[in-house]
Amino acid sequence: GNDDDSTKSITKKRTTKKRINKRNVVFLKDRRLREQIENKLAKSRKKDEMRLAVSAVFRLQEENNDFPSRRDVMELARCSDYQAKEAIRIAKEIIEDTQRAEAKEV
Repeated sequence: GNDDDSTKSITKKRTTKKRINKRNVVFLKDRRLREQIENKLAKSRKKDEMRLAVSAVFRLQEENNDFPSRRDVMELARCSDYQAKEAIRIAKEIIEDTQRAEAKEV
């Protein structure tokens, strides 16, 4: 039948997109952002993986000026679907917190 594109997605397409080196992903230049991520993950059991995943969200967002898909986050941070979903949620919370704080300052 016409289900051949489902098999296509299984064979991983090699993207020519430049691979972001793993250490780089984690490192966000914005110190305040890094601190916010730390605070959000304070109670997290999988702190290191989640830090990587959340950093990946921000990193991808910076590059694309848009929220990344779960798949992009999974690829970059090499994390599970669930962790990618959580990371995106946490990143959105951090952005909302930041906007709220900035609104107060004005």
